[in-house]
Amino acid sequence: MEYEYNKNNNNFNKKHILDVEWLYFFENKEIILFEIKRLDIEPKASKSDKYFWLIFYKEISDIIRLSFVSASTTPIDQKRDFAEGELVFDESKAIFKTPQKTHSLKRSSPKISEDLALNIRNNIFNQN
Repeated sequence: MEYEYNKNNNNFNKKHILDVEWLYFFENKEIILFEIKRLDIEPKASKSDKYFWLIFYKEISDIIRLSFVSASTTPIDQKRDFAEGELVFDESKAIFKTPQKTHSLKRSSPKISEDLALNIRNNIFNQN
């Protein structure tokens, strides 16, 4: 079952699982790379407690929180550096480079499988 994200109320159409705002969402056949902002914590909470860049490996159904290092923006694109790799993106596409592989990704609206939603809930929301 899929949970389609509703942009109008930052919610899933079928069932409310996560109280998040989806900031960026990129995917290809192998991975989904995205940034979320938690809406269920204090407004004064640190950025590292509110904002999460995550990568979901579809084949093995595993999610990893990326370790944010820095961000930069140019008139053409944006860049995020993580301990695990580098992400460069614009309005329609992204390239995520790690020492092992380069992923070409397309930007899309979040369409979240139950498996991904449960991984996010179990690995992010249950940390606190």
